[in-house]
Amino acid sequence: VNECVHRWAPYVQGFSASFVQSVFEHYSQEYSSPIILDPFAGCGTVPVQAKIDGYESFGVELNPLLQYIADVKLNSWSVRPSQLLKIYHKLRTDALANLKRIKGGIDSFVPRTDEQTKIKELLNVAFASILIDSSMLKRTPCLGYWRAKTVDDNAPFVLFNKKVLEMAEDLKLLQSEYRD
Repeated sequence: VNECVHRWAPYVQGFSASFVQSVFEHYSQEYSSPIILDPFAGCGTVPVQAKIDGYESFGVELNPLLQYIADVKLNSWSVRPSQLLKIYHKLRTDALANLKRIKGGIDSFVPRTDEQTKIKELLNVAFASILIDSSMLKRTPCLGYWRAKTVDDNAPFVLFNKKVLEMAEDLKLLQSEYRD
């Protein structure tokens, strides 16, 4: 459960989920029902871990992409994994050439329900999370260009597939462990 949801879009400069959990455990005897504020929420590690632990939390983030990722990580727990995979597999048939085609496939999907809107958001987060590994960029810990890096033509599809399957696994776990 420790990496569940957190692995959807890791943030290099953020805390680890295990660190956040250790802080929560350290103070668990001092506060019976804490309300947690994360003023620099990044992609949501603290609010997600708080939700997993059943704590009320609030996060503030200036970067719109990170705020979007945090919101998706926090608000998509009710998505049925089977529906995520069903829509994802429909996208794949149209998106096998490159990253542009994957993004085009996601963009062409028009949600008709609240759940489908959340699925589209999950797919966008999955896509965003594979961009560095699918490019000539590297984390060093800062982002930089790496001329010697080679990226297989199929890497975007392999990575995207792996990410969507991880999300579906995590949703199954969340829905079995966290009913509310």
